[in-house]
Amino acid sequence: MGNVFVLGQRFDFATLDPSDRVEVEGAMDELGNSATVRTIADSRKTVGMFGSGYIEMLARQITAGLEAIRDATPPGGARALVSKGISFGTLRHRGDGTWDTSQVVGIPWPSLRPSGAKQYPSLAIRPLHQAGDVISLREFTNNAFDHHHGIQSEERFGVGVDADGDGFVNELTRADVTAVTLFQATLPPPGRMISTHPEVRAAVVNGEQQFREIGCSTCPIERLPLDNQGWI
Repeated sequence: MGNVFVLGQRFDFATLDPSDRVEVEGAMDELGNSATVRTIADSRKTVGMFGSGYIEMLARQITAGLEAIRDATPPGGARALVSKGISFGTLRHRGDGTWDTSQVVGIPWPSLRPSGAKQYPSLAIRPLHQAGDVISLREFTNNAFDHHHGIQSEERFGVGVDADGDGFVNELTRADVTAVTLFQATLPPPGRMISTHPEVRAAVVNGEQQFREIGCSTCPIERLPLDNQGWI
C-alpha cells in the first residue's frame, strides 16, 4: 500500500453518486454536502515500517529505564528522567504520594495520568504514529486493519461480532494479527546508500564531520543500541 486516504473511513464506500443522499454512505459528508474526489479524503504517504521491531523494542527498554527511576523516587523527592541518554524532564513525587508530571517532557499524556492500583504515571513510550500515541505493533495492526481496510479483529471487537454490519464475522483472528505483527517486527532497519563516486563519498564524509563540529549532532542521538540483557 503506497498511501492511505485519511478520513476516508467515514464513508462506507466512496460511490460519489449524487443520487445517494444518505450521509457518509457513499457520496454525502456529515454536513450533507456532496463529496468529491478532492474532498472525500486526504491522501497521504504511508509510514515506512522497516525497522519497526527495533523501534518498539527501543521504546520498551526506554520505558523500563523510566519506570526504574519512578519507582526509586520517594515521596517528597524528584528525579531527572533520563533513559538511554534521552532526557524527559523531571518527575516529582509529592509528599502525599501523588505525582507531579508538569515538568515531564516528550511523553504523551496517556502515559502521564495516574493509573493502576498504585495510581502512578506509567511513563510508557508510545513510539508509533505521528502523534506518538500507539504503544505497539500489535495495536498498530489492529487499528490499521479496521481503519484502512474495514477488517475487524476478534481481539478488538470480539468473537462472532459483526461490528461494521457487512455480514462477516471473525474477519481477523488472533493468529492473523500475530502473523502480521511478527512480519512487521522482523522487517530489517533501512540502510544507507552512498555513491561509489569518490568525490561524492568524500563530500558525505565531510558533511558528517561538519555536522558534528558545529554542534548539530547534540540534539539527535546518533546511536540508540538495544541492551542485550534488556529484552522485555
